Amino acid sequence: MRRFQYALVTSVAAIGFASVGFAAEMAVKVPPPSAVQAGDRWSGFYFGLNGGYGDPNGIDLSSSDSGTDNGLAGANLRASRTGAIPTSLKTDPNGFIGGGQLGYNWRIAPKWLFGLETDVDYANVRGSDNRLGTAVAGPPGTVVTSTATASGEQDMKWFGTLRARLGLLATENLFMYGTGGLAYGNVSASTNVSETDCHPACTTITSAGAASSTRAGWTAGGGLEWAIDRNWSVKTEYLYVHLGDLTYNNSPLTSGAGVSIVNTTSVAHFNSSIVRAGLNYRF
Repeated sequence: MRRFQYALVTSVAAIGFASVGFAAEMAVKVPPPSAVQAGDRWSGFYFGLNGGYGDPNGIDLSSSDSGTDNGLAGANLRASRTGAIPTSLKTDPNGFIGGGQLGYNWRIAPKWLFGLETDVDYANVRGSDNRLGTAVAGPPGTVVTSTATASGEQDMKWFGTLRARLGLLATENLFMYGTGGLAYGNVSASTNVSETDCHPACTTITSAGAASSTRAGWTAGGGLEWAIDRNWSVKTEYLYVHLGDLTYNNSPLTSGAGVSIVNTTSVAHFNSSIVRAGLNYRF
């Protein structure tokens, strides 16, 4: 929530500052629209479609010994179980994104444009991974051997942004810009752990956890936009979208008597690099 508030306040402040400055310049410097300004291929409202590719990060697992079993064998069991659980899953989520955008541009100087843009994209960005870990604990006579398999899935279903754009007209047809502001989206993740412990007989226990959330964060990036004519333009854009971490507790790994032995927490990272292209119509 703090990231959301910070991003929102920053975006509103930037927009307000730019709007006040632009209004002052209009009042002092800008004459009534001329025929050339009326035909400006960049100023005004536009809408369009976009499509591209996104790839958030993976899942980290942390395990803690919180058991209450008595005796040396119990301590060894907790140590081997904790040590066998993999600490990260390279889910490598990636996939297609696509949606639409709406915006407005102001020509604040002969070669400079300032604009606001909002977009919402469907995202089929998902990935999974499986990892194996082993551990041994204890002196002879009380040795416990554990083998754990951890699996995880990570998914971003959709995201949107509200951004300012500021840039330079390298030519009358080519707009180079930087952009940044608010980002939000729906993300989910799940983790499963299956562990076999031998002392000397073997038993298998399991643990699972999952979470889903609509999160807010920030985005920054840049792009190039080419005006085909007065109404149509194409663009290519890179955005870094930071939606933060989704943290959730997995069910505890327990002994046969139902005593809690090891608790595991999963942290799924949703910091995405997004590359996309778009088509805009200006009216």
